[in-house]
Amino acid sequence: MLVGAVVLLACSCGISYKANRTSNINPALPNKKAPKIARFAQDTSFADNFTVWEKDDSTTLYMLDRVVDEATGEEMASVNMEAITVVASSKTVVERLGEITIDFNVSIPRSMQDTRWCLNFVPVAFDNFGVEQRLEPVVIKGELFSDVERRHVWQMDTYLNKLLGEEGESATNTVLLAKYYEALNAQPTEARKRKVRKTFEETIRFPLRTEVRLDSVIRHKTDITYYYRQTVKPTSGMRRLHLHFDSSIEAVNGMTYQLPPSDTLTYYISSMISLIDTTMVYRKEVISKYLVVNDRNQLGCRVNVVFPQGKTKIIDTLRDNRQQIANIRTLMDSLVNHNEFIVDSIVLTAASSPEGAYKLNTSLAERRANALKDYIIENFQRSPEDNILFQAVGMPDSLLGEGAAAAVATVDTTEEEPIDLRKVLVVRWIGEDWAEFEYQLGEDSVMRNDPAKDKIIALARSIKNPDAREAQIRAKYPAQYRYILKNIYPNMRAVNFKYDLRRRGMVQDTLITDVPDTTYLRGVEYLRQRDYQKALEILVNYETPNTALVDMSLGYNHNAYDILRKCRNRSAHSEYLYAICCSRLGKLREGVASYNRAVALDEKLMFRAGLDPEIQDLLTEAQARGMEVTLPEYW
Repeated sequence: MLVGAVVLLACSCGISYKANRTSNINPALPNKKAPKIARFAQDTSFADNFTVWEKDDSTTLYMLDRVVDEATGEEMASVNMEAITVVASSKTVVERLGEITIDFNVSIPRSMQDTRWCLNFVPVAFDNFGVEQRLEPVVIKGELFSDVERRHVWQMDTYLNKLLGEEGESATNTVLLAKYYEALNAQPTEARKRKVRKTFEETIRFPLRTEVRLDSVIRHKTDITYYYRQTVKPTSGMRRLHLHFDSSIEAVNGMTYQLPPSDTLTYYISSMISLIDTTMVYRKEVISKYLVVNDRNQLGCRVNVVFPQGKTKIIDTLRDNRQQIANIRTLMDSLVNHNEFIVDSIVLTAASSPEGAYKLNTSLAERRANALKDYIIENFQRSPEDNILFQAVGMPDSLLGEGAAAAVATVDTTEEEPIDLRKVLVVRWIGEDWAEFEYQLGEDSVMRNDPAKDKIIALARSIKNPDAREAQIRAKYPAQYRYILKNIYPNMRAVNFKYDLRRRGMVQDTLITDVPDTTYLRGVEYLRQRDYQKALEILVNYETPNTALVDMSLGYNHNAYDILRKCRNRSAHSEYLYAICCSRLGKLREGVASYNRAVALDEKLMFRAGLDPEIQDLLTEAQARGMEVTLPEYW
């Protein structure tokens, strides 16, 4: 069924085909004049089914009238440019099983055929985003051109066999190319390689095609019609495909004539993606009154503040200190200054690296932890006027995981005293954190693959005295120790933060609430992107209309039918999807009833009926049986 008229837009000069010489004449071939194809360069006559309008902006608009197939009665679009006729058998294509099929007829009259020519037609499709995809070409060769091409291939094949010490003719162009690259790589010097390349370029005068839809030789001139059919995987958001040809003519004398492309066909894509159910799916989540935030991967929970050697003063310009302090501020702003939580305590635990005496390291860790505490109080303490009135019911908290609710009440904190960091900050220290030492060895890309890693860990565990432990590692594994001193120890000079929090306004210790199911939403997003397999891996755990849509897109129609039949209060889109499923399974009455319910809920679906072949089949059979069915006026 033709949807509207096909419009072909081109500049007035765009349809004047331009012949360009792109290669030298091969002296080994007959030096004949170039084929006379001036009709492609100058003749712009069109078939009678075009209406030509000259626009004010000096461009020409070609309105393409519709034609009717006398055999089937189907409306089609036809373009006849004197030499090439392209006829599309359909303007609307249906996505099924994650693919669409575009098809058309290419008609080449005998007037365009010559024994000395090779005709190349490359269909080029581009979608509504402008993304281009070149399809497999159609190649029609004249008999003389084919003979010359085969002679070139035979000569090159013989030459390569001599280089490789092989016998036998290459069965395909792909085999010949593989043999060429093998011979090229086998040459011992660059000069020999250049000679092989030059021989290949001089011998093979025409491109070696390896992926061709049709490669045919014309031995007797006759009108040719080729039915072209190609499957394409549509991408997310693809609604239509435009198709044009990149066409060229090659001649045996080495001349190439490039015919400029012009848009000829438009395919509108009918997809079930538009029937996605947008109903939100929720899951139950237990919200705890008391929270602890101390994930080492959480920005700001573990910081590596660098101190001058043996000192406790914090210098923000030293190495990465400015960024580390910014990380602390970011996390504290999220948990403290937004008033979503009551902060019971913030525990700072500082640690030193193991080099040096254990007693000194412990003292240094303590003094550095207190220095950081003083710095935070001085720079992060908030004043009373910073308090706010905020809404905390069901507020999401990205720090606590996807979909988590942050609080359960509307709270006015404008009259509250701000959090006194002097009271909530608790300082702890570890002289040498050997558990962190083992963790860092396992995380480091070099040490985790070092055979000595496990032996170093075993040695450290076997010695109780920290100073003796570090000395033994240094003595027995000097090479690894040098690497550890430079790359592992700096990561151990860190401060860990642990936040003990209470949800403001929450009375019970736990609360069960509904939150959006983010896993389900991820599956729906895969569905929108037409990644049906990934969508199914997630949505298989749910029995929703979207699960049925995925099943139908992958051909699991019985599964989809069982899911849709169980769904209560189906939406208009779900009813329409159910009608498609019933049509596939031959359930006529059930499908018609579901279709009628769908258009009653949303009359716009009535006009979509012409886009889905299953609905067309359903309604056609229903009409034939005299069943009551709601049809659009054009039906």
